Amino acid sequence: MQLKKSFLAFLSVALLLSGCKVSKDLKTDDKSKTTTETERKETTRAGDTVTVVRPFNVRYKDTTIYTYSYETKSMIREIYDKDGNQRVDCITDEIRELIETQKQMIENDIKSREQRESEFNPASLIWAIAGLAVVVLFMGIVGFVLITRIQKSIPGIVAESVKSIVSETNRN
Repeated sequence: MQLKKSFLAFLSVALLLSGCKVSKDLKTDDKSKTTTETERKETTRAGDTVTVVRPFNVRYKDTTIYTYSYETKSMIREIYDKDGNQRVDCITDEIRELIETQKQMIENDIKSREQRESEFNPASLIWAIAGLAVVVLFMGIVGFVLITRIQKSIPGIVAESVKSIVSETNRN
């Protein structure tokens, strides 16, 4: 019987001193997608040939004639010197166009769970109960001292009361 009581007391003390701990994990599921598209477009147009027809019997001297084609952006420059010799320059514009476009799309799909940790430490509870027990014990001692003093003074109070009652009855 004594063994059961001591085991039960040990088990209850062990349960009071053990802590309780609860924890939650943080899980993050990141299903974000990043898509990058690069589009290149290059257009090149080579220079064109421009033909100029002049009357054959006309001779120019010390003259420059410019012929411009608005469709192909080309120009012919005919230069005649003072002797009537002709020099022809064909100036063509080459069009080179380069367009580069980048698109980046980000789709966020993040799901997360938080991790929380809660811990119950019974030591603070035990200290609170011990503090309360000390206060109750102190109040019990003070109450006991007060009661014993009152008990010691009761016979004297009763004796004085009886004497005063007797002296009053004798006077009357």
